[in-house]
Parts: sequence; C-alpha cells; structure tokens
Amino acid sequence: MSNGAQWVVLSAVGLTAGVAAALVLGGPLEAIVGMMLVTPMLTALVGAVLGTAQWLPLRARAPIRASSWILATTVGLCIGLATGVVLLEQVGRLLTGTRIHLLQLDPAGQVLSLAVLGLVSGSLLGLSQASHSRSASRQPPPSSTLSIRAASLPLPG
Repeated sequence: MSNGAQWVVLSAVGLTAGVAAALVLGGPLEAIVGMMLVTPMLTALVGAVLGTAQWLPLRARAPIRASSWILATTVGLCIGLATGVVLLEQVGRLLTGTRIHLLQLDPAGQVLSLAVLGLVSGSLLGLSQASHSRSASRQPPPSSTLSIRAASLPLPG
C-alpha cells in the first residue's frame, strides 16, 4: 500500500474508532460533567484517537513527537468541527430563515452538509497539523480533508 493510501486508510480508521469511542462514552460522561462539557471532551477524544492513528505511519517519515502530533490533531479537529458546525448553522439559517436539522434534510442536503463539514474541519485540521510539523506539512492537509469527508458521508440505506 502506498504511503498516501495508508495515510487515508489509517485516518479513516482512526476517525471511525474515535467516533465509536465517543458514542460509547458520551452518555456516561454527560451524566458526570453535563452537556456543556461533554461535546468538547468527546471531540478531543476523537482528535486524540485520530492523531494517534495518523502518527503511526508518520513516525517513520518525519521526526515529530507523538505528543505534538496528537495535540495538533486534537486542537485542529476541535476548532475545525466547531467552525464547520457554526458555518452550516448560519448558512442554513440564512437560506431557510430557521435553524436546520440535519436529519430532516433530504439525502442530497445531508450529503452536502456533511461534505462541507468534512471540508472545513479537515482543512483546519490540516492547517493545525502543518503548523506543528513543517517536515510533514505536504501530506496532511489534503489527506486529512479527504479522510474526514469520506468518513462523514452517510451510509446508504
């Protein structure tokens, strides 16, 4: 498997594993810390799992510490997802005059919304990663964007 394909696969696997862990831990964490803190905590968990999965192939290609990469990934994903959600909510409100609900959109609207969210969050994630690793800055932004867009598309059925 090429380095690029390995990166995309591990990014998608890391993102999926992070989301799965967040889904499992979301209820119990919310009961302890409340709704206001659970979302940033779970987003950080997803970013840490994603960063760990990406660091595995990266460590052989670039001299970067795991802690730096995982922190950059966590921060980038948190900022990227928050920015993407705010953008979607504001554009949706501008277009419809009311707050949009993702599950109430038609399939094309859902795909478009998730693609935009993936593009925004993946781009900001890639910028955060690139700022923490000049030697690895060529690869992460487009691949992180592609991985997040692929992982955020709804499954058919």
